[in-house]
Amino acid sequence: MILEQAVRFLLRLATIFLCAAGLAGVAPSPQLAAQVFTEPAKPAAKKPRSRAPAAVPARRRSGARETAGVEVPPPPPPPTLAEPDAYCAVNLDAEGPGPDFVSTIPSWVANGWKLASNSAQPVSASAMKWKCSAGRVLACNSSKGQDLCSKPEKLAEATQEMITYCADKRKGTVPREITGNLLSVWVCKNRKPALSGYRTDVDADGYLFGTWLNVTPFSPANMVGDVPRAYMANWAVPVKVGLFGSMIRSGNLTSDFNPRSFVTTFSAMQIDGGALGMVVGTNVYYGESPAGVAPSGCEAKLILSAVTASSITLTERYVAQPSNCRKPETFMLQVRDGQMLVNWMAKGKAKPKRSEWVQAFQ
Repeated sequence: MILEQAVRFLLRLATIFLCAAGLAGVAPSPQLAAQVFTEPAKPAAKKPRSRAPAAVPARRRSGARETAGVEVPPPPPPPTLAEPDAYCAVNLDAEGPGPDFVSTIPSWVANGWKLASNSAQPVSASAMKWKCSAGRVLACNSSKGQDLCSKPEKLAEATQEMITYCADKRKGTVPREITGNLLSVWVCKNRKPALSGYRTDVDADGYLFGTWLNVTPFSPANMVGDVPRAYMANWAVPVKVGLFGSMIRSGNLTSDFNPRSFVTTFSAMQIDGGALGMVVGTNVYYGESPAGVAPSGCEAKLILSAVTASSITLTERYVAQPSNCRKPETFMLQVRDGQMLVNWMAKGKAKPKRSEWVQAFQ
């Protein structure tokens, strides 16, 4: 302790001496200068490195903004489909209704199948099946406990039902109600079933042709009452020229020399839709004279008397029939590619007395 204090005292004296020598211009003695030293500073202690990685700020998703206090609504539920045509517009080739179909088979499917098949028997909706094909609604009737709507198979051995059926018949084809839905064609030969070949008339989906029928045109979206929307327009229907050319047309006796003479030349057949047996439109007859074209005063209501898959039949009923109006007509109409074939039907006759393609007024 005493020694350390002595050393510090001597160092202070040396420092004073050197300062004085510097002021006086005297160079310090190298021997004395060499003895001047300071205690080296201790190196600073290194901080231990942390093995845990430094926290990195989380990246924000591009394009998304964080809004405090705003709740994001849940996505909307998938749409519910209650009509086969709407279902098939989404599920183009579904083999039948799936879990997203929330309704029973509507009656229009059975009615459409009845019209498409020209069946005279009543059809129950519970006996119907439907599926989708290229966005269309196809229907099949599989009544009487038969499975006639599945894809047909080949059967090389006769069933007991065929054997029983042929036991009373010497020859003839075994009907489909007995064989089931098969590609195999079975016939009765000597009171026993025999395989005669295989059917090749299958549609694009692999079903027997004519089993599944397109009922899309008869959906509520394509019908107004019992009338398909394809018929709904104002059609320009020409009137047949009579026996004496321009002298007689549609029952009106006229004279070309009378400036007030009136010749009926066409009718405007307006079809609006409606139920079977009810008024579904009007037929207004027009004529022309030297003064121009005007209504003739002959206006008939159109009664829907029959509907098939390819035609509708309308019968005229005049509101007030003047003496110069033609007799009420019955028309069988067929629409194809935006045009309509008008068939003038004679009472009690299946063959039309005249047919002509017409177009709608523009």
